[in-house]
Amino acid sequence: MAGMPPLVSSIDTSLHMAAYEGRFDAIRLAQSEGRNLSASDADGRTMFHWAAAGGHVRVMQFLLEAVPQTRDAHVNISDSGGWTPLLSAVSAGRIPAADLLLDLGADANATNARGQQPLHLHKGSSALVRLLLPRTSRVDLGDAQGLTALHRAAMAGQTEAAAALLDGGVDVNARDMMHRTAIHLACEDGEFGVAALLLFRGGDSSAVDSRGKSPLALCPGGKVGKDAVLRGVQAMREEAAMREATGRGAGAGAGAGTKVGGRQFNQTASGGGGGT
Repeated sequence: MAGMPPLVSSIDTSLHMAAYEGRFDAIRLAQSEGRNLSASDADGRTMFHWAAAGGHVRVMQFLLEAVPQTRDAHVNISDSGGWTPLLSAVSAGRIPAADLLLDLGADANATNARGQQPLHLHKGSSALVRLLLPRTSRVDLGDAQGLTALHRAAMAGQTEAAAALLDGGVDVNARDMMHRTAIHLACEDGEFGVAALLLFRGGDSSAVDSRGKSPLALCPGGKVGKDAVLRGVQAMREEAAMREATGRGAGAGAGAGTKVGGRQFNQTASGGGGGT
């Protein structure tokens, strides 16, 4: 799980491992033997943390009933690094577990020691973005480096997640601590498809970072990279115009599915695939 300490290496009890692996029968047997189901591991994580990280909804529901503490104590408990069960579930891409936690009142605005809230950890999942956005009060919150959820999507080439974030009203021109917009990061990392989407959706191509660089000036390949981005923007404009002309409208997330030359527009200047 990127961004979180390694899952298995810090588990120091068989019960925490059982929760992470979803071994329901083993946990129920442990309860019948009177074993402690509420103990924390060396990092302050409970069995509920590990069940959420493993995405095991049945185990989570069992622990809610089996461990005698308030629901909020289960759902919003933080480990030594500030990780809540929701942060753990989202970081691992466990959508059903995250959905359950939110229904139980998990705080979508809680941050870990790195300043990351659940939305930062979407891992490119547009479904997670759509799940978290309505519960997130500061959608443009920067982490310890000033990176927003959109910055993280841009630098990883996650076009669908970026489109979902933009549909949800995030600021396309938000700056990190180096005054970089998401477009700066997309261009610099060669994620031309995301860069084109961000420009198409209102990004400022003239914005300069702390080095005095505009986004397109950072494209690998120089003019080749810049032209690739601009071709992508033009293709998105043509797609939007076609949709408008046929009465379908531009639609939410317009541009996320634009294809150039019969391929999804997320290739780099060298023709390689976009980021994950």
